[in-house]
Amino acid sequence: MTRLLDVHGLTLSWGRDPALSDVSFTLAPGEALAIVGANGAGKSSLLGALAGLSGARQGTGSIAFRGER
Repeated sequence: MTRLLDVHGLTLSWGRDPALSDVSFTLAPGEALAIVGANGAGKSSLLGALAGLSGARQGTGSIAFRGER
């Protein structure tokens, strides 16, 4: 399977406050993804990280777009 987006073990923290914990998913070309959750669940933090705009102080995991980190 060709992967368009591959996120593995993404964890982000704002100081002591965790924004995301161990998020992993794979998205293939042509697939759709919905991100839903309550206020403060980390949706914007995830999108910021995917766009390379995350201002989180601590982060682990990997994001690859078309195989490029």
